[in-house]
Amino acid sequence: MTNERKGYTLVEILVVISIVGLLFGVGFVSYREFSRRQALAGAARQVGGDLRLAQELALAGKKPAVCGANALDGYQFVVTPPNSYRVRAVCNLTTAIEKTVVVSSGVSISGLVPDLTPSNTILFKTLSGGTNIPAGTTVITLTQDVTADTRRITVTAGGEIR
Repeated sequence: MTNERKGYTLVEILVVISIVGLLFGVGFVSYREFSRRQALAGAARQVGGDLRLAQELALAGKKPAVCGANALDGYQFVVTPPNSYRVRAVCNLTTAIEKTVVVSSGVSISGLVPDLTPSNTILFKTLSGGTNIPAGTTVITLTQDVTADTRRITVTAGGEIR
């Protein structure tokens, strides 16, 4: 009779556990990087969409009830570093906040470059179109805090958002 034992040796089990652990580690790191890139891309899409919202509301001349008899001057996109912004209506000296947004966790939003007056504010003007950008463009930069990856959104004097 032969004495055959069926099963795995300790060395074989350790090799398999090591390989599985290595694959899990690489997969987890890749997933974290992917997740961070997606958070930054999502924040950039959201900011771009809200810039377009301010532009569309201004061009449509949609005046909030808060403005009353005051004429609508336009809609402002106001950056509040490090991580939020507002869309608000401007009627003479009255402002009405339409939307306040805090960007994704781990993503920061910089002020405008070059800065405008009032500070960190883009005004989309009604009907006549255009912005308060004197000439050229202004840039909003979103940065992923851990990886330092960036996305830039450019707004031209004519109101083009890219």
